[in-house]
Amino acid sequence: NAVDVERYQYSQIIREHYRRLGNIEDDTFVIGHVGLFNRQKNQMFLLELLNQISDQDNTVLMLIGAGEEQEKIASRAKAMGLEQRIRFLGERDDVPEWMQTMDVFAFPSVYEGHPLVLVEAQASGLPCIISDTVSQETDLSGNNIFISLGDMETWKSAVLLNKPFTPDDRRSRSEHNIQKIRENGYDIKTEGRKLKELYDTLL
Repeated sequence: NAVDVERYQYSQIIREHYRRLGNIEDDTFVIGHVGLFNRQKNQMFLLELLNQISDQDNTVLMLIGAGEEQEKIASRAKAMGLEQRIRFLGERDDVPEWMQTMDVFAFPSVYEGHPLVLVEAQASGLPCIISDTVSQETDLSGNNIFISLGDMETWKSAVLLNKPFTPDDRRSRSEHNIQKIRENGYDIKTEGRKLKELYDTLL
């Protein structure tokens, strides 16, 4: 249950490079999400959230992942007139880099266990706004925000509260969160080293 936190450490250089790749302007506010497209992950909720902040023309939703409901989500987005404000990135092997382009991480799951993607998002210094059906044990940084799925207005306020930010703020948050993640036993290199030391005592 550990991740390579160093891959997710915030980098302004990576952010700028990947924003150029994604044709995302510097002043565009990006709500990010990573997960399978299915009922559990509840991406339909994110469409409504984006629609609620439709007066913010420079706000876009970035969705990374694939799954059985992807076409349904895309069709719904088009019907709502949101297709120009959503980036469907599909399955990626460069998720850590795309996380750098995001400004806030939204995770409205209907139910969850202990999703590692929240560990990754915290390592990258992202503010995480999460449904209150997700275990608060995922709050390794001490800064995650848990909100009921029935309270869209609070979701909207929480998202908008996190704009704008400075590169130094993001970098500092990432460094702080990575330290907390290591202290809580979710850094794969630290935990791998501990496991090796344990094996060495058995030889």
